[in-house]
Amino acid sequence: MVLALAAYAIGKALRPPQILRGAMLNPSIPAVDFNLLAEDDQNITLYEYRGQPVLLAFSCQKCPRSATLMSKLAQVKSGANGKDHSIEVIVVNLNPGRESIQSFAEFVHAFDTDFVAVSGNLRDVTDIAHSYDVYFGYTQNDFVESNPLIFLIDAQGYWRSVYPLNMSAVDINSDIEIIWQDR
Repeated sequence: MVLALAAYAIGKALRPPQILRGAMLNPSIPAVDFNLLAEDDQNITLYEYRGQPVLLAFSCQKCPRSATLMSKLAQVKSGANGKDHSIEVIVVNLNPGRESIQSFAEFVHAFDTDFVAVSGNLRDVTDIAHSYDVYFGYTQNDFVESNPLIFLIDAQGYWRSVYPLNMSAVDINSDIEIIWQDR
């Protein structure tokens, strides 16, 4: 029995690390924490989700690619939850001055009722978005243009990978599988 455990530990230690399909952060860095308001008027921090992987995204109802982004998150979540694990999805409102948290939450929940919608004041949201290299601005038509990205944060709270909107849900789920194995 002792030899079997030792062989397993040595084998695991010698196994080459698996490569993520998204843009890897090497080395991983601690995810930037935030304190934002959820639709139930409760403060939400990213730190509260330690112990499980999180997909983090930034969107709003007036973002031209928001439906595509939200659909992608729903595909990824349904694929991940079909396994022996699950993932939390948190979506930050990029239009807090013009969309109430309740209105934004209704939009987000149209794609998956388990998604967590959060918002705050424009300064806080801007600071958080910029810390994840998400930039956004308002157009003449009152739309919000942004670079729609999906961020994978592991169970220890490290930012592991980032995905463009055109990354397949299958590839993102493959990465989720890898970080679940690394727990």
